Amino acid sequence: INIESKRICASRETRDFDVAACIVKVLRVSRNKSLAYLTDESGLVLKLFRDHKDHAVDPFSLGAAQTGPVVTAFLDVQISSFDTSEQCAVGDWTLLTCKTNRMMQIRCEELQTWCKSPQGIKFCCDVVNRIDSMIPLCIEPFIEKKVCVGYFL
Repeated sequence: INIESKRICASRETRDFDVAACIVKVLRVSRNKSLAYLTDESGLVLKLFRDHKDHAVDPFSLGAAQTGPVVTAFLDVQISSFDTSEQCAVGDWTLLTCKTNRMMQIRCEELQTWCKSPQGIKFCCDVVNRIDSMIPLCIEPFIEKKVCVGYFL
């Protein structure tokens, strides 16, 4: 998704992707807009924006107050141009976007195991700290073939 986001930046197009990832941070940008930062074992980050009503308490449908990263999957997230200041891909929740764990159940289970591990918890905390510090995000090297924010690597 990061590579596609960089290509989109040059061409001014958008594309839809399915994403399974850990939501590590949710922020309210304005009364009607929120954003979520998503990541996985690769360390690549997707910044997902969603427009909503004023009274939306849980714009990304995460359920009751969650502590730590939350694993979820979204269908048809519209990827737009790469954010060069935060060094991450940017996505928008559209009318076609929906939350689902059924379509990517195996991947969600892998991510859940990783997110709950000591290594995953530390890694997600490091990503949040980089976001809060406005330090450009960096990726970790990995050896196995994995689905990383929508692609096999």
